[in-house]
Amino acid sequence: NTTGTTLAVTGLTNGTSYKLTVLANNSQGASAASSAVPATPKFAMKLTSTRSAYKAISGNMVTFSGVLTRSSSGARVRDASIVVVFVPEVGSNKVVRLTTSSTGVWSTRFAPIYNTKITVRYYGSSLNAAVAATSTKIFVLPRVTRTSPANNSSSGAGTTLLVKGTVSPNKAGKTVTLMRGTTRVGSALVARDGTFSIPSRLARGSYTLHVAIAATTGNIAGKSAAFTIKRT
Repeated sequence: NTTGTTLAVTGLTNGTSYKLTVLANNSQGASAASSAVPATPKFAMKLTSTRSAYKAISGNMVTFSGVLTRSSSGARVRDASIVVVFVPEVGSNKVVRLTTSSTGVWSTRFAPIYNTKITVRYYGSSLNAAVAATSTKIFVLPRVTRTSPANNSSSGAGTTLLVKGTVSPNKAGKTVTLMRGTTRVGSALVARDGTFSIPSRLARGSYTLHVAIAATTGNIAGKSAAFTIKRT
């Protein structure tokens, strides 16, 4: 019974179909019952991701995982079907269907090229459970590859050092910077074909350098592997 407009019906069994009717009662008596409405109670489910966000170098494999549990008890749900949808900023969506393990864990691997939004859903048809969903994002760092000079190579201190390489995916027009630790020693723009050539006139000495590209998402930036050169 209730004097309001809503009523929580307890004592029902999840997955069992019921027919509910409603009637009103006041000092004048009771009304006729309403038409029956079918209803099937379901488990409340919680779908979680291991991490709220991921970072990856473009093209590198990322392991994306999480857990499916019952909201009321926290018990993990095994052998449940999960649908994972990867939505990249550029290109086609990818859909992966998974089954939770004996410990309720789901896991898949993906190699993003661009920033990618991930949505995971559990529809609950096999366990009489309500839909559960979670989402996160993979922030992708551009892959910066140095093609020359070779590591541990030497060049004359009176000549211009050209550090060449590529950025993938293509970031034409973006600035790439030649760095010695946190010190900038040269910069250039990425060309239309995704290549770069950074000039620098370093003095005599030994240097450990890397090439970095400006952050494209928050404070996330891509950089090449470190390399050493000698100026003689």
